[in-house]
Amino acid sequence: MYASPTVRLLSCRFAFIAAAVCLTTDHVCAEDPLHQRIDRVFNETAIGPVAGPVSDLTFARRIYLDTTGRIPSIEETRALLADKSPDRRTQLVDRLLNSDDFSRHMATVFDVMLMERRGGKHIKSAEFRAWLQECFEQDKPFNQLAAELIVADTSKGKNPAAAFLLERDVEPNLLTREISRMLFGMDLQCAQCHDHPNVADYKQEDYHGVFAFMSRSSLLQPDKKKPAMISESADGVSPFKSVFTERESFTAPRVPGEVEITEPVMPAGEEYKVRPTKTVAGAPKFSLRQKLAEVIQRGENPYFRRNIANRLWAQVMGRGLVHPVDMHHSSNPPSNPQLMDLLAEEFAAMNFQVKPFLRELLLTEIYQRSHRIDDSTTVQQEALAAAIQKLEQQREAANEESAKLDVQAEEALELLDAAIVKAEPVRAAWAKARAAATAAATKRDAAATARQAKQAALTAKQNVASTLADALTQAQAAAELLKDTESLAGPLATLKSRGDKVTAETVKLQKELDAATKAETAAEAVLAKSNAAEIAEREKLTPLKEIMRQHRAILVKSWTASERAYERVVHAEKESAFVESLQTISETARQLPLTVANAEKAQQQKLAASEAASAAEQQMATVRKTMADAEATVQTTQQHMKQLAAQLSQRQQASQALSESLSNLNAAAAALSDESLNAVAQTIAASSTRTAAIMGQTQAEIDQTNQELANSEKQIEQLKATADTLQQQADAAGEKAADAAKQLDELKQQLAALQAQADESHTVVTEGATNQFHQAPIESLSAEQLAWSILQTTGQIDIHIAVELAKQNKAKPLTAEQQKDPAVVSQRHAEAKAAAFKMLQATVTSFVALFAAEAGQPQDDFFATVDQALYFANGGPVRSWLNPSGNNLTGRLMKLGTPAELAEELYLATLVRKPTTEEIDDIANYLAARGDAKKEAVQELAWGLITSAEFRFQY
Repeated sequence: MYASPTVRLLSCRFAFIAAAVCLTTDHVCAEDPLHQRIDRVFNETAIGPVAGPVSDLTFARRIYLDTTGRIPSIEETRALLADKSPDRRTQLVDRLLNSDDFSRHMATVFDVMLMERRGGKHIKSAEFRAWLQECFEQDKPFNQLAAELIVADTSKGKNPAAAFLLERDVEPNLLTREISRMLFGMDLQCAQCHDHPNVADYKQEDYHGVFAFMSRSSLLQPDKKKPAMISESADGVSPFKSVFTERESFTAPRVPGEVEITEPVMPAGEEYKVRPTKTVAGAPKFSLRQKLAEVIQRGENPYFRRNIANRLWAQVMGRGLVHPVDMHHSSNPPSNPQLMDLLAEEFAAMNFQVKPFLRELLLTEIYQRSHRIDDSTTVQQEALAAAIQKLEQQREAANEESAKLDVQAEEALELLDAAIVKAEPVRAAWAKARAAATAAATKRDAAATARQAKQAALTAKQNVASTLADALTQAQAAAELLKDTESLAGPLATLKSRGDKVTAETVKLQKELDAATKAETAAEAVLAKSNAAEIAEREKLTPLKEIMRQHRAILVKSWTASERAYERVVHAEKESAFVESLQTISETARQLPLTVANAEKAQQQKLAASEAASAAEQQMATVRKTMADAEATVQTTQQHMKQLAAQLSQRQQASQALSESLSNLNAAAAALSDESLNAVAQTIAASSTRTAAIMGQTQAEIDQTNQELANSEKQIEQLKATADTLQQQADAAGEKAADAAKQLDELKQQLAALQAQADESHTVVTEGATNQFHQAPIESLSAEQLAWSILQTTGQIDIHIAVELAKQNKAKPLTAEQQKDPAVVSQRHAEAKAAAFKMLQATVTSFVALFAAEAGQPQDDFFATVDQALYFANGGPVRSWLNPSGNNLTGRLMKLGTPAELAEELYLATLVRKPTTEEIDDIANYLAARGDAKKEAVQELAWGLITSAEFRFQY
């Protein structure tokens, strides 16, 4: 698959191969081999990346699956590895295409393609596949094969080619859908009652054109114990009416894209080679099935050519240029229209022979392309831009052409409808005359049958009368010779009486015959008159039918041309979308690293701003703590100041009181001349002095505390200023971090949008690269491919061939001379191989029941079920095939000594590739861990690879 863009944005790399759009292939040399011309057309029209070639081993696995329905044997794989010739792939292609396996596998492929696993009700699937295998062994052209499916004759017994019709019960509507799908690539089912509601190209006219070929055919099986037959009537028209628009019309038989066939009208009563009855299948002189087969075998219809060329391409390439393969219409154009045209033309030029056509496909670079594109080249935007401009010009031109053609088609449709309205009364009159002639023919046939019955009765009676007359004459002669008339009188009388009676009855029957003959003659006359009347009405209708035919031819031509033009419109749109997605991926690849760098820068800015904000916050916290401590100190100091002030005030009061007391005491002592008072005065004076000293100390402490308080308040102011500055810094850093975070979020959203855009474009490119075969698709194996590949890898095919060879050699030993003849020995081996494959078919059928879709359903979808898992997990057959025995897979593995040898043998035999170093190490470790249980370990390893997704898919 296309390499996905890495989620690790800085390491994203996108690479594309740009190519100019070239929409002409005129210079392609027709003398070159087809595979070279295919690659040349692809290279000239491809836009964008292209995968490289696969390895020899991958090529071997791919081509064996596509041409033989199985993977190569270990011997075939090692032979390819040993082949160093430059044309080894071409030699391998030729060898496989000329093998019996190819015819056998193609029979299976075409059985599934044409029958979608229907079979067994009337024709066994094995019988139909045997017929198909014979067709491929004879290199029968596909147009002849397809024609034989339609015209298969069952009148002489069972015919395997009739399976296509019989297994669908010859139901006209179902066959209309299936013929349109399988042979013309158009699923017209929803166009039965109206134009297709979803596909503008699928018209009700197309459906009933095909239906007209099959509407007269039916299944006839009066005896359920005998083979069914396909009966066909001679009359029938295909009128239709749209349930949406009420438009009424009718059409003669025609295939998509072609004009109506001209159907001769046989006179009533002369339409059949074999007239149908309840027990006899009808065979008209002019068979519409035969006519359809002739149209198909002619191989000129473009839808028929494109359909089978596209289906064969899909068979080996994994998908069609048009996909689904039964949905060819202008809104689903080929991924490469020029290549589709080339394939359709060249397959027809090859006489529709499948083998040489497939050979050319298998030799192309496209077929040998890897499933994964290498993204190591550089993009050229200029080339992509030029491609888009070119595509837009083509789209506009094609759209304008399509619109003009649509107008022409509408005008042609109006003319056709007008002609139909004008012709309707004439057609009704003719239909009435034809019905009358048919009724007259029926009466004539009844009269003829009655006359023939009377003639037969008369002849029988005349024979009896003649016999009786002869007997009477002979008896009378005998009587005369014997002279015994008396004894013979009675018998003679009886004979005469009986003869007279029979003669009378003969006369009566003659009269009845005459009457019947007269009635038949009269009926013939009525029929002749009715036929003349029908011819007269037909002659009136014939020119009107020709006018309708001409208008319908113009209509169909306009429709077809418009479809082709609109096909180019849609193709250009799809190509433009693909190229635009390439541009988007390229542009996102350019923008992603820049956006990632910007995101990283924004992330760094966010981190730096956040760190700055955090640092400022931390500093602010320190400042706030210091400021809080200072404020607490101020509060404490202020309280202490209050205490000191209170103490000072108290002491000042005390000092004042002492001073006043001392003054009073001194005055009293002087007045009283009392020495004792002097002593008291001295004591008070000393106390006053002490108080004054304490007051001085307190005042000094107050002064100091005031200074400290002032300093603290100043510090607080400074801290507040610092805090304000830090807050501003933190706010600024926070805003910067928020801006960076916002920018980062925007860049993340931008990255997500770019990645989503890249992923969406990558999906478009991946799908487009696969659809356009720039890389190989990955597809699941069919049920048959899975079964035969498992049988091959486990050795069951070789074992059964050996058993069958031993049986044949025992039953009919080769002489010594024959054993020396390579042709005889090869033929004996081929017979043994065919017998072995027949014996193993029951096993393959059991795989089909589990791994294939239901009968009648599309068979190309992958699905996984619980039953499939249980079959692999618990199913006895697969487990038993992995029991070591002789030279089977596990038997060989058990004989190998080293893990590396075992790993190589295992991987080459199952996945057809060599193991990686890691896989060899894994196997070595697993074997070592299992110790002596090597047998079980080998079985588990083989089982694991056989049931792996890699084994079940083709890539």
